[in-house]
Formats: sequence, structure tokens, C-alpha cells
Amino acid sequence: ARGLTVGVIGAGRIGSAIAAALACCARVVASARSPESLERARRLGAEATRDNRLVARSSDVVFICVKPHQVPQVAREVADLVRGKPVVSVAAGVRLRQLARLMPGALLFRAMPNVNAWVGASTTALAPGPGSEAALDLVAGLLSAMGRVFVVPEELLDAWTALVAGGPALVAEIVEALAMAGVAAGLPRELALQAVVDMVAGTAIHMARRGLRPSELRDQVVTPAGTTVEALKALEERAVRYAIMSAVERAVRRAREIALELEGALEGG
Repeated sequence: ARGLTVGVIGAGRIGSAIAAALACCARVVASARSPESLERARRLGAEATRDNRLVARSSDVVFICVKPHQVPQVAREVADLVRGKPVVSVAAGVRLRQLARLMPGALLFRAMPNVNAWVGASTTALAPGPGSEAALDLVAGLLSAMGRVFVVPEELLDAWTALVAGGPALVAEIVEALAMAGVAAGLPRELALQAVVDMVAGTAIHMARRGLRPSELRDQVVTPAGTTVEALKALEERAVRYAIMSAVERAVRRAREIALELEGALEGG
């Protein structure tokens, strides 16, 4: 991507993560409103401005990273400058057909990364719009600077938003519960937390590298009449697996509600 200029409109949390990931391999021009966000973008290696049109004009690829309800205003502001350019929206719930109406002629994509982009470990979904396939390799390659990219149809993005974008928060809750259990058993707090974080990361790496299913890894640990089977029995008594599935189900439902609410607002506007 050397020689490429990437624009990031909205250098907030996820916009800053994208800017940071791409600053190593491309020129990045980012826009933001607040002085704090502008300064952060500069520290991350981007050129920073308040001018969205400057970002769109000077960029080969444009990422729109503003809040969903701000997308129509921003899209209309830059529409004449992004015809024929790849434009990637990371706004949850804003459909490709709505983006196409706002920015006719742009090569449109929707992407849904997660907060792990900050450490190059995002799990990102990418949905290309009709006629944008020619730019797919370029956009996927840029997003891969933040971690693994999965090209998916747009209809999967609401579920992805709930499960994969929201998932780190659920994992953090589980990590905290495990660490507190360690404290209750007598481990020092910081030791317990670091041990659990390392264990969870190692477990994920183990499963990924050896292609293990969860049940296969579990069976490697469980021994007859041992400690782990007692722990698993306690989880079954409390229906923990069902609780996690229900939590994600509710998040998916809310993601779809938000998308419908946005759709109504954008259609009306």
C-alpha cells in the first residue's frame, strides 16, 4: 500500500484504530472534531484536519467512521469527491443501499471490526456492495493490517456486530469472573488476572493453531473424577452456556432493531 493515501473520516475509537494500523504502510489523512481527537490522530502518524472534504479529495480509499446517525450528513458532504473511489463504512446498521443513495458512483463496502484492532488482532467482517468487487482485494488488504478479515454477505453483519464486535466485552466479563475466583481461592489479585488473561489467550491460540473444536480441547483437560469435571458440573447447574447464548441472542435482536430504526430515520431523511 506504499504510495496509497487512505482517508479516515471520524477519528474516534475505531477510526483511530484504523489510522494507527494503516499509518505504517500508507499515508493516512484523518478528520475529527475535537482537539483531543485531532492530536491523537497526529500521534498515531496521521495527518489530521477538521475538513472532511479535504480527506475525501486527497484519499484513494475513504473510511467513514462516524456514528451511524451522522453518516447521511458526512456522505452528502463528500459525495461528489468519492465517485469511483472505494468507500468503507464501519457504521453499524447503515445498509449498503442507503449508502448507495447517499454516495452514487462510489465503490461501497461495509466493514465491522472490533476493539482488538488496536493490537492488530481484530476479527473483521467485510461486505462489498454491488459493483465494488474490483476493489475488494485492495480494501481487504488494508483491513488485514488490523487482523483477520472475513468477506461475508451484508445480511450477516447484524449478527456479526452482536457476536464479534460486542464479543470482547463478554470475554472481559468472563476473564474478570475467573480472576475473582482465583482471588477467592487465595491468589493475589494481579497474579490471578495476569494468569487468566494469559490462559485465555493461550487457549485461543491452541485451538486456532491445532484446529481443535471446543469439545476436543475440553476432553484434553478433563480427567475422571478430577477437578475440571467438578467445575463443568457447576457450570451445567447454573446453565452458563445457555446464559451466554441468550446474551448473544439478545444482542443480535438489538442490533437488528437498531438497523431498522436507522433505516426508518434515513428513509425519512
